[in-house]
Amino acid sequence: MRKKLLAAAVLAVAVVLAAGCRKKDTSSGDSRIVIWGDEKAAEVPVTETSEKEATEAVHEEDLATKKEEQAEPEKGKGTFDGWADSGSVEIRMSDGSYQTFFVESNEVRKALNQKGEGSEITFSHGAVEGQVNRKIISVE
Repeated sequence: MRKKLLAAAVLAVAVVLAAGCRKKDTSSGDSRIVIWGDEKAAEVPVTETSEKEATEAVHEEDLATKKEEQAEPEKGKGTFDGWADSGSVEIRMSDGSYQTFFVESNEVRKALNQKGEGSEITFSHGAVEGQVNRKIISVE
């Protein structure tokens, strides 16, 4: 998990640095990142993603409804892979897939921290209205 965070931080710094070196060829509309080194600059084409394209991955039917939020919690088993951020965790489910869950309860937060990364856990989870990710309600 720490390696992932370090890699993400390095990538973020690289993106910020690259953004500062960006120039736009207005004649062809072609964006390129220019990497400055010695006397020659190597140009690398950039693929731009519009905001619309970036949000198309989430569809309305994927979002939880109020009815789903009020439904009985489900049980889950998996390996606690670590904290994605201060309010969510990544779990490798028993079927091998990875899922991100919200953690809202201090009781759940403490239980996960006590078990530690890499621990097998059994937990109950429920839907959150308007969200794709579910939340962990309790950890056994």
